[in-house]
Amino acid sequence: MNLFVIAYVLGQVCKFEAGFMLLPMVCALCYSEYSIALIFFLCALLCLTVGFFLTLKSRNTCAYGRRKPWRQPPFPGS
Repeated sequence: MNLFVIAYVLGQVCKFEAGFMLLPMVCALCYSEYSIALIFFLCALLCLTVGFFLTLKSRNTCAYGRRKPWRQPPFPGS
């Protein structure tokens, strides 16, 4: 399997995880637990940073959707 594809998918998962980490942060802020909210914010920021750097290369530069030479049709017209 292509490592660029795995890194891209893990980067997207980290971005979604960063978004979902903001929900408990808001809940901690509602209950005035500022130290816990800071921990959730820092974890979300870390996940967002890692996800950003893993998805820095676009999917077009990966070999995910390209045709392999052995999968091309044998004749140009077919």
